[in-house]
Amino acid sequence: MKGFLVAILFLTRIPLPYIEVSEKDLSNCVSFFPVVGAIEGLITGTGVLLLKRLFSSDILAIFALLVVFFIRGIFHLDGLSDTCDALSIKPSGDAKKDIEKRLRIMKDSTVGVGGVFAVVMLILSKFILFKSAIELNLFFPAIVTSFAISRWVAVGLMKVSKPAKKEGLGYLLMKNIKSFHLIFASIFAFLIVLSACCLAKINFFISFLLFVLVFLLVLTLKVFFEKNFGGITGDTLGASIEITEVLSFLIWVSLGQRHSL
Repeated sequence: MKGFLVAILFLTRIPLPYIEVSEKDLSNCVSFFPVVGAIEGLITGTGVLLLKRLFSSDILAIFALLVVFFIRGIFHLDGLSDTCDALSIKPSGDAKKDIEKRLRIMKDSTVGVGGVFAVVMLILSKFILFKSAIELNLFFPAIVTSFAISRWVAVGLMKVSKPAKKEGLGYLLMKNIKSFHLIFASIFAFLIVLSACCLAKINFFISFLLFVLVFLLVLTLKVFFEKNFGGITGDTLGASIEITEVLSFLIWVSLGQRHSL
């Protein structure tokens, strides 16, 4: 139970009573990351369902973006911005020096053009995908599964990758993560996806295929981040969460459009 509460405190802005958190608690909380993602999706999806008869899909999509912002703040967006700023530098040919320079840029509090562009494109993409999912009557299962899976991706990356530096929240989370943390997170994520697919009347095969695609995404991000940053940081984990949510929503919208044809 404490791990679940710590996960809520770590990932969201939902107010909870003060909890003293140890490094062990931080490691244990990662098992509940997909559950916290699903809760974010449930809150946002329920709000959209309640207002669906009153407003257009455009307004509802903006409403959903605002709800997500108030629940989680800019926690993951900041990671995406810093990651893209670091990736925007021109390679010098010396891989080690490039990695050191990217890590320095990620620590800089200023936002560059690469970060601004990434954030604008992400918000625009989410608006379009949210709007499409609402019009296809798939928003509720799409947002619950997308948010749950994105957190599972973060847990998977923490387990299979190495830390880029021995400092920061990312390192604290990765330092003591065990296989059973990933196993529990995987069970939670799969049950959430399976339940959402049943709700949307999509067969079990789609649930399995979605998980296979996400697993491949984890491996792709692992290779990419280790090549460009020497490992995983808290910022790259945040970027991974945002990227996964967009890709997951894209899959849902594609499925919905195919079914409607």
